[in-house]
Amino acid sequence: MPASPFMFSAAMLKKRLGPSGQRITGRLNAIETELASSIFSYTDILFGARSIHNARALRDLSSLHALNHIFKTRDRVIKNNAKLAQHPDGLRKT
Repeated sequence: MPASPFMFSAAMLKKRLGPSGQRITGRLNAIETELASSIFSYTDILFGARSIHNARALRDLSSLHALNHIFKTRDRVIKNNAKLAQHPDGLRKT
């Protein structure tokens, strides 16, 4: 029985990661799907079943999660820089 598809939309990935994320999560088996669910829900994980056969999928999942954080932080910095540019003296009314 094939693994149920990972709830890609539930992972709240940035749109820029959409095609890559769907490609990565689309080829996961049942165990990797459960692991992806835990990773993206910030559940503590101890995964002792890493092997040469699943190493690439695990690396891709970790990289996807890290890139999502990088893009979220980058977007926040850009948004805050835009706010600061509107108030060059550093003061703004609250």
